[in-house]
Amino acid sequence: MRTGAVELSVVIPTRNSAPWLVETLDSVLEQGVERLEVLVVDDGSTDGTREIVRRYAEDDRVLLLDSDGRGVGSARNTGAARARGRRLIFCDPDGLVPDGAYSALLASLDETGSDLALGDYLGFGPTDTRRPTDGIDAYSETLRRSCAAEEPTLLLSRRSGNAMFVREWWEAEGIRFPDSGAADDILPMSEALLRAGAVDLVPDVVYLDRTRAGDSRGDVVATLRRELECANLVGAAGDPGISDVYAELVYERDALDGVRDYLAGWTGPAEADGAIRDALQDLLEATAAPSAHADPLRTTAVRLAADGDFAAGRTLVRALRGERSDPDAAALRDWAAVLEYLAPGGRLGDRSAARLLGALRPLLVMPSAADAPAEWQRVIRGIREVLGTAALARLPEASGDGAPDRTAQLLRFRARADVRLLEIEQRGRELVLLGRSALGPDLIEPLLHRMERSGLPELVLSTVWRQSADGGWAWTASAPIADLPLREALLPAFRGSDGSAAISISISMRCEASEPVYRPKDAVRYEAAAGSIVVRRRRHWILRAGRRALGALRDRVVRRTSG
Repeated sequence: MRTGAVELSVVIPTRNSAPWLVETLDSVLEQGVERLEVLVVDDGSTDGTREIVRRYAEDDRVLLLDSDGRGVGSARNTGAARARGRRLIFCDPDGLVPDGAYSALLASLDETGSDLALGDYLGFGPTDTRRPTDGIDAYSETLRRSCAAEEPTLLLSRRSGNAMFVREWWEAEGIRFPDSGAADDILPMSEALLRAGAVDLVPDVVYLDRTRAGDSRGDVVATLRRELECANLVGAAGDPGISDVYAELVYERDALDGVRDYLAGWTGPAEADGAIRDALQDLLEATAAPSAHADPLRTTAVRLAADGDFAAGRTLVRALRGERSDPDAAALRDWAAVLEYLAPGGRLGDRSAARLLGALRPLLVMPSAADAPAEWQRVIRGIREVLGTAALARLPEASGDGAPDRTAQLLRFRARADVRLLEIEQRGRELVLLGRSALGPDLIEPLLHRMERSGLPELVLSTVWRQSADGGWAWTASAPIADLPLREALLPAFRGSDGSAAISISISMRCEASEPVYRPKDAVRYEAAAGSIVVRRRRHWILRAGRRALGALRDRVVRRTSG
């Protein structure tokens, strides 16, 4: 509609958007809004996008415009400058607008006279749909004529596709999208939310944000510089509540996910490292300190990058994503740096401590860096400071006196002994371990390490040895299951002698065994932990069955009584 008053202007920037644009335009044009104009601003498409828009432009509500070729931000600005509607909204060329979305936002603005209205939105991709606003207080209620000072958590979501503006207010504030395509939404949306005297939030889902395969976060440095501009706006507002919420956005939410992605893919010193370090330092200096509830591990990863220690930051980020470190001297050094960085903050909470120890166990229980005792000791010392001495009870090699020469001796001996667990199973009333080692019965003694009860004697196993043709040894170690402590975690380990002095503490075996198949009547249960297989003795199956039967009977009685 190119004549008469226009109620709503929708600006859609395009560049090679042909695969998705038809769906997007249909979802916008079917909103049922009277006096609608759709301004499609093309930024040099070569794939048929313009032909699609020309077809749709047969509808006089659709107009094709040309951008200046500087990016999606400039295209949005071009469209906003040509808009004639009382209200203004932006839509990505691959986004979708649910039925009735624009009507809900228009109705709210008409009722309240606010400067802008927001709605909820969903993100969707080839395999999942998510709600990015989960956990944001502002999005848990309907707001009328609120503002950032009253509800600072509005700043935790800065997409533009779910925001409708009074166009005259937008123009009077001089808000513009940056020319760079990196994080182009965050600065204008931060400006809008901080400047608006009145903001509505409707509970409806008003936008579907598509994530495409191969999407990236763009230029990390440009994004950090853009985020610094947002931090400066927040600082200028001078509101402690807003500053605290912005710190949550930076440290706990998605503002620095691009940095974490960069760390996860980091393979060695690169040209971009220095610029990322400097930009990150500037941003963190302009941002309030993280709250006491912030995830200390995610926070530490970005602070390591800000200090220029990309290797340690990479190690921590990969661990948080479930990847294991290779057990070598470099990994020990990186983990030592992580722990030393965490130490001044005091003990971690239970959840963070469990995640950290879970990442460290495979590395520590099987140390192969016999030539790096100093780094290994730094890690052990860091665990004591960050997680407490009790955490080391699960790591056999860490229970020694920690003297440098003793640590080196221990690690060298473990490498030379090369004790491997090949199989573990219950045979009748016995627990049986099958393994091999480079050293024989005069130097090696298989045992079970008590992971949860430090200070108690290890459980020595009865062992039968057989020398192999290659000069190594095969062994079968066993113990009566009745002699095992009930429900206590036991880790296959060994004690030995280097020919001059006994190794007085237990050393974990290298595990090559598969976790046995669980059978309900087994007297032992197995679990993969600490880079090995942990054994726990259980009560007799008859006693367990009796307890289950009593529990089921009690539940039936309770249900009958309550009914």
